[in-house]
Amino acid sequence: MLPSITLGLESSATMGWRKEVREIIAQLEQQRSRLEQVLIGARRQGGPEGERLEAQARARLRDIDQQIDDLRASLEE
Repeated sequence: MLPSITLGLESSATMGWRKEVREIIAQLEQQRSRLEQVLIGARRQGGPEGERLEAQARARLRDIDQQIDDLRASLEE
């Protein structure tokens, strides 16, 4: 009887972990959306400051995209 209880707990823990990862992905996607708006504003601003802001936003977007990809890959394992 004990093994079935243990399996139930492992399954519940796995589901909790996956839900948490999905929530983190959703948060990162929201950050990405906000940064895309920053990127649009930076392009409109132009000049050296706009270019600097655009470069920062692009770098952060790459980081976020990589994190999302890694988290999604972990869900497939």
